[in-house]
Amino acid sequence: HAVDALLTAFMIYEKERRAFPLPKAKIKAGENVRLPLSSSLKIFLHNAMIESGMRKVDLARATGWANTQVDRILDPRYASKVDLIETALEATGKSLSAKLVNL
Repeated sequence: HAVDALLTAFMIYEKERRAFPLPKAKIKAGENVRLPLSSSLKIFLHNAMIESGMRKVDLARATGWANTQVDRILDPRYASKVDLIETALEATGKSLSAKLVNL
């Protein structure tokens, strides 16, 4: 239920246009909640939009997407393709990189 609770909290933060807090300290193995990759990337996208002052309508203009597409790309429960999230991040002036870590 922890994942669902986090995604619900994120949706509240998104509606209120507040940055979603990210973990600040290293968490021991087994003590964290793992979100789906696309949900985590959407949190980064949301925070990048807040940081840059970008609104949904601005993202729609920057990407050429319809408002419904922007809503889906920010919905943490909608399974968006990573390349679309990457495009949205680039519109905020951010880039996406990957790192493989041991559990």
